[in-house]
Amino acid sequence: MKRVTLGVLALLCIGVATVWNGSSRAQGPADSTSAVPPDSLASSTVRSGTPIPTLPPAPDSILVVLTTGSVLRYARVEPWPGGFVRAFRSDGTFEHLPSDDVRRIGTEGNDWTEEVLERREAIGTRPAVRPVVVPKLRGRPLPAKKGFPLLQAGALGRLDDHPNDETELVAAFDFGVMENRSPRRSRGVSLGVVTDGDYTRVSLKPRLRVWFGETLSLDVAAGPFLPIDSKDSPASHGPVGFVGDVSFTLGDWVSLTSLVEVVEAENPRNLYGAGTVSTGSETDVSYYLGAKAGGEMSFVVMGLMLLSALAYVSAR
Repeated sequence: MKRVTLGVLALLCIGVATVWNGSSRAQGPADSTSAVPPDSLASSTVRSGTPIPTLPPAPDSILVVLTTGSVLRYARVEPWPGGFVRAFRSDGTFEHLPSDDVRRIGTEGNDWTEEVLERREAIGTRPAVRPVVVPKLRGRPLPAKKGFPLLQAGALGRLDDHPNDETELVAAFDFGVMENRSPRRSRGVSLGVVTDGDYTRVSLKPRLRVWFGETLSLDVAAGPFLPIDSKDSPASHGPVGFVGDVSFTLGDWVSLTSLVEVVEAENPRNLYGAGTVSTGSETDVSYYLGAKAGGEMSFVVMGLMLLSALAYVSAR
């Protein structure tokens, strides 16, 4: 009887010990990974060994602090080539931020800056991304585009007095390629054509573009040009000239352009009834101001110019 009693007591003790140990594990400190469902954990870990949580896309819970002190909220932040991070909002929109402008990336209680910027890891859940249409024939800075074509067509009016006392309007075209070297600067080269009733000049111009945002930019270009005199031109121009232009461009849709040309010219003059005589060669400096259309709109402008030229020729 004592043996039975002792056996029952032993079984009861083992049972109590088992229940006690189980309850201790259940009531003890929770595992750091148990707070986040396994399917919502990123594969990478931080310095403490805690997995990076894939945070819900709404509300925007990831804070990005810029060097300027601004605080931005996103649903996901991920590294992006070229020294950027791509930050998604919960509504599907996103933007690229230069890594040098980012001071801190994290949540209210966690700092993920090193993981994103140095270890090239992403944090957060990527929301449904809205399709972004990047224009093919118009320029955009990095990281939207690495390069883009340059297409411009328009009309410029001469600001200074024409040697033959005529008001001069010229047609101006530029065709080239540009390469983005940084989020703020682009460089390239363009073939320029400026023509009027007297002569045509064909130029080759290295170009520099400074971006002030996604669409606003300043273009500076300069180079030599080849003068081509028409048969009816009253003036004779030298073998080579120099052209420089500065343009304020909005989205490559339209640009306000100022242009200067320097070329040796022999301009005939009518001197007091003595007939048309040459007064010798002199340096002709001319200034122009006008507007040019860019991108897809340049084809529309070129088409209108062609129709106008054909109508003018047929009317003569």
